[in-house]
Amino acid sequence: MKQRNHYLDVLRVLACFLIVGVHVSAFNIDDQQLGSFNFLITNAYDCLSIIGVPLFVMISGALLLNPDYEISLSKLLGNKCLRLLTAYFGWLLFYNIINCYQEGYGYSWMSVKHNVFLETLLGRGIYHLWFLPMLAGLYLILPFLKSFAKDKKLCEYFLILYTVIVIVLPTLLKFNFRFKTIVSSLYERIPFVMITGYVGYFVLGHYLHYFVKKLSGKQIISISLIGLIAFNIGHLICFQDSIRQGELSTILNDPYALNDYLSAIAIFLLVKQFGDSRPHPKAAWFARYTFGVYLAHPFFLMVTGWFGLNTLFLPALFSIPICVVLVVVASFCLTWLLSKIPFVNHYLVHM
Repeated sequence: MKQRNHYLDVLRVLACFLIVGVHVSAFNIDDQQLGSFNFLITNAYDCLSIIGVPLFVMISGALLLNPDYEISLSKLLGNKCLRLLTAYFGWLLFYNIINCYQEGYGYSWMSVKHNVFLETLLGRGIYHLWFLPMLAGLYLILPFLKSFAKDKKLCEYFLILYTVIVIVLPTLLKFNFRFKTIVSSLYERIPFVMITGYVGYFVLGHYLHYFVKKLSGKQIISISLIGLIAFNIGHLICFQDSIRQGELSTILNDPYALNDYLSAIAIFLLVKQFGDSRPHPKAAWFARYTFGVYLAHPFFLMVTGWFGLNTLFLPALFSIPICVVLVVVASFCLTWLLSKIPFVNHYLVHM
C-alpha cells in the first residue's frame, strides 16, 4: 500500500488559510492610514499570505510529478482538466449572477445575456478564478514535465534556469543599480516564455518532496532564518516604499519576488520536516475540502462585508485572523454541504 505523505495535508490546510488571508488583508488595506501600526500589520499579513498560491502549486507538483504517480492521457484530459473546466465556468456563472445583482444591472434578458452569460463565456468575472486555467495549463504539459521528473540533475538544471530568469533577475530589475539598462535590454531580448509562470513552483514542489531528504539540525536553523529574513526584508521594503510613494506598494509582495520564493521553500521544507512523522486525521479531513473553500471564499468575504465584519472593526492584528477564520469556516460548511450532492461534488467542489 502506498504510504501517505501526511505533511502535504498540513501544508494544504495552511495554504488554504493563507490564500483566504491574502484576500482578507487586501480587502480594506487602502482604508488604513499609511505608516500607521494597523497598516504595518495589514501589510505584513498580506505579504505573508501571498505565499499561499505558490504552496498550492508546489503541493500539486509534489503529488502529480512523483514517478510513482501514473496517469493516462485520457484520464488527465477527461477527468482532471474537465473538472477544472466545469468548476471554472460553474463558479464564474455563480459570481457573475451575484455581480449582476450587486451592480444593479437588472434582470432583463438583454442585461442577463450580456452581464452574466456573455461575461461567463468570455471568462470574465471574479478575481480569484484565474487559478483554475493556470492549473489546467500545468496539467496539459504534465506528460512533458514527468519525462524528466525522475532525473535529479535535469530537475536541478530546470530550477536553476527558473530561479535566475523568473525570480532573481526580475526582482533585481525592480530596483536601480549600475548597468540596469544593459541587463534589462538583454533580458527582454531572450524569449523565456517556456519556463515562466508557476511551472517552476510545480517542478520545485516535486523536487523538494522527492529529492530532498531528512534535514539536519543546522539545515533546519539555516532554512528557518533564510525564510524569516526573506519575509521581513520583503515586508519592510513594501512598507517603506508605500510611505515613499504615498500609496500601497507591492514591489516585493509578489510570488515571483525572490523573498517570497525563498519563504515558500522554507515553509514547504519545515512543514515537511515536522509534519510527516505521524498522521494528522483532522488535517487530512479538512484538506479534502480546501479546493471548495478556495472557490467559495470570495462569496463569504462579500457576506461578511455586508454585515460590517471587515478588517476595520478591530485593530488589524486581531480583525484579520478573525475574519479569515470566519470566512474559512463558512466556506468549509458550504463546501461540505455541496459535497453531498454527487454531480456537484465531482464537477464543482472537488479535485
